[in-house]
Amino acid sequence: MLKKAFGVDCLSDRQIFRWHKAFAEGGEDVNDENRAGRSSTSSSEDNVKHVRDLLNTDRRLSVRLISETLDITKTIVHEIVSESLGMRKVCAKLVPKLVSKFSTTGSVGDKPRSGRPTIGEDTQVKIVAEMVVTPQQTTESIARTCGGSATTVKRALRKPKFHPYKMQYLQCLTEDDPDRRIEFCELMTNRIDNNPSYLIHVCFSDESTFYLKGKVNRQNMRYWSDVNPYVFREGHSQYPEKLNVWAGIMGDHIV
Repeated sequence: MLKKAFGVDCLSDRQIFRWHKAFAEGGEDVNDENRAGRSSTSSSEDNVKHVRDLLNTDRRLSVRLISETLDITKTIVHEIVSESLGMRKVCAKLVPKLVSKFSTTGSVGDKPRSGRPTIGEDTQVKIVAEMVVTPQQTTESIARTCGGSATTVKRALRKPKFHPYKMQYLQCLTEDDPDRRIEFCELMTNRIDNNPSYLIHVCFSDESTFYLKGKVNRQNMRYWSDVNPYVFREGHSQYPEKLNVWAGIMGDHIV
């Protein structure tokens, strides 16, 4: 009701409760009591002068030592040094470097740096041309041919948006393979229709070939191009110097 009558001029519930507690404890005034707070003369001109004079005698004095010498808190000393005197702490190792740099160059600024060398237009054209002619060669081989490093070759190929695509294996098929596959499917379909349990007596097998040499490693082989050429390598079933591993499944048994 009081808030409706007086609006924003009405005291809050918390303030009323605080006054009630103060009067209940024997208080007779609603004004706040005086507080010690922070001394307004903590950063007086005298203290600033004393700190300045002390620092002029020795620039390496710490805030703690100044506080103990002048009998001023460390917080006040830090405020005087940083705000009133505008001083800041400088690393002792940095000063000799700055002096040496200034005596050599006449400035304390850093020298201009060369940065990463840019790739010349002639070099980039030569690298891209080599990759277009033989897109399956490595960046190391092009670096040996054109000069520079493999990283330089990669950066040169990145500008025309060349990407190293991974080669895929594709089973080599003869002209008779499609017809033979159709004949096999028709034969198996007829046998399953005549005997639904026929597949239990069929041995499903697979094999893997381990080449002793001459096998292309797909993890290292790349084809550089600006579009995916979908490179395939036909695999043949018989080559010398290799080891075949065979396994089969018949019913619920491993052969």
